[in-house]
Amino acid sequence: MATTRLGAQPPGPETDIAVIVHASAPATRLGRNELASVFTVSRRTWGDGTTILAFNSPPDSPLRQAFDRATLGMDTDQVSRFWIDQRIRGGTRPPKHVADPNLVVKLCSRLSGAIGYVPATLVGRDSREVRIVARVRNGTVIAP
Repeated sequence: MATTRLGAQPPGPETDIAVIVHASAPATRLGRNELASVFTVSRRTWGDGTTILAFNSPPDSPLRQAFDRATLGMDTDQVSRFWIDQRIRGGTRPPKHVADPNLVVKLCSRLSGAIGYVPATLVGRDSREVRIVARVRNGTVIAP
């Protein structure tokens, strides 16, 4: 059975992905459209004016591919073309890539505008530093 760099099973459509934000972020629930606007950088601030700092897994990551399919409705090639088009038009840059999901949790716990996604198993129920604002389960965005 194939494994990821972290030694866990690679994410598939059945993987539970937690979308997390810093505990102080005003967002409590984000739907598919809101996530798409954050991760295509068309939405740049939270409701309180805090700049959004979005963190993406690398494009070749199964976690990223599952997230992009569920939130953006795009596969890897379509997402790549989207960002090439943005660069050509002088648009925004994509969210920063962070390969280690544990680092995404750490960044989201320390940076007030941060948002990222990780395997749900990395986020404890009693975590006070981050809040789950959405989940991706079976290829669908659902409430936390």
